[in-house]
Amino acid sequence: MLAVQLQRCIAVARPDRTVVINPDIDACLNNTEEKALWPAVDWKSPRPLRADIGRQWSRYRAAFDAAQGDGHRPALTIGWDDACRRWETAIVALNKEIDGYNLKRPASQLELFKLRLDDELKRAGAPRYLK
Repeated sequence: MLAVQLQRCIAVARPDRTVVINPDIDACLNNTEEKALWPAVDWKSPRPLRADIGRQWSRYRAAFDAAQGDGHRPALTIGWDDACRRWETAIVALNKEIDGYNLKRPASQLELFKLRLDDELKRAGAPRYLK
């Protein structure tokens, strides 16, 4: 019973490689007498990263569509590539935290899937390279 409750509270791993974290995780862990059996989870959520990707993509798409001629487009392409590289670095850091969590988790609990930049860009409807 306890395992089922905490499984619902902590995380749900979906086949499409997304990670859903319940914001009430602390409440779920604090309401159990056996919380010492469960690993402490303290990792950054992918939500701010996803919001940043969506925000940057809408900005770059509008600027790229409005750019007249070929003078401004190469600079936008370089800027987009730099943003993607920053996100790749952030995803590597998040994946290290996910690895640490997956090593500590009980065998009965679902594993968290790692994030991939291509999947996160697809979620926002953004291409990897501006053309």
